[in-house]
Amino acid sequence: MTIMSALSLNTQEQQIVVDKIKDRVISKFNLAADFSKLNASKVDFTPEEVQAKEKLIGSQFIVPIMTFEGLDGDVHYVELKNSYFYNVATKQRMLV
Repeated sequence: MTIMSALSLNTQEQQIVVDKIKDRVISKFNLAADFSKLNASKVDFTPEEVQAKEKLIGSQFIVPIMTFEGLDGDVHYVELKNSYFYNVATKQRMLV
């Protein structure tokens, strides 16, 4: 995976992405998200060792989240061709 460039979204495009992430991830896991810090990138998913005729170019969106247990983290949401996938990662809280 190689980040090619930042994506600049207009207001309508950003709202569409926010709605998708809310519907497909945030509401499913009951998370609080800060969409004002949405980070959008154009990403190349073509494996380096494979010479593909068509590159696998997708869009990656990263949104900071907070669980209701108090853990913070990120949602990584990717759209590639007609598919999407996501990863929800939280940081571990160390108790001292």
